[in-house]
Amino acid sequence: MTSLPRTVVDIARTAHRADALVIADAALSTSMTQPELRSVLGTQAGWRGSRDAVWVVEHGDPYAESPLESWGRLAFIEHGLPVPVTNAWVDTAAGRYRVGHLLADRWLAFEGDGSLEYDNRLDAGRVVADQREREWRLREAGLGVVRYGWEPARHDRKQLAARFAAAIERCPVRREPFPWWQSAGPRSRLLV
Repeated sequence: MTSLPRTVVDIARTAHRADALVIADAALSTSMTQPELRSVLGTQAGWRGSRDAVWVVEHGDPYAESPLESWGRLAFIEHGLPVPVTNAWVDTAAGRYRVGHLLADRWLAFEGDGSLEYDNRLDAGRVVADQREREWRLREAGLGVVRYGWEPARHDRKQLAARFAAAIERCPVRREPFPWWQSAGPRSRLLV
């Protein structure tokens, strides 16, 4: 048996970077902290894969709530794009909304659409209608919205990054960033 921080670092040393980042994000969404992970890294300096583990720990985000969000963020990181804020809250005239990823200086939101939101639900039509209304409200407030799904985030981040880059190109940096905030702490998610 090993501690959770040790397990996360061991996975980060030995697993594919994309999968290790998902695990690190999930662990950081609990009460675990990056300093705890860095402490384990200090005891494993020079071990096989320790440089990979350092990268994973440094890029871990406690605000990511799903593998889809972790992989979406990874597309930005891997392809040298500006890295957005994860799960930022924005206020509009119509209400308060949380967007998956936000580039506030470009007034641009990126939203991951997972099939769990729709599959096998009797109220799937309502979910889709609510999502469309939410997107309309965000656009009305001036935010651009880019949607992405599971397949490109998991299996073709190069193509996804190209889509992100094209959207970023169309939205120049603005003088004033879109106002946003994050909750005091990340929401907990299950480690699966």
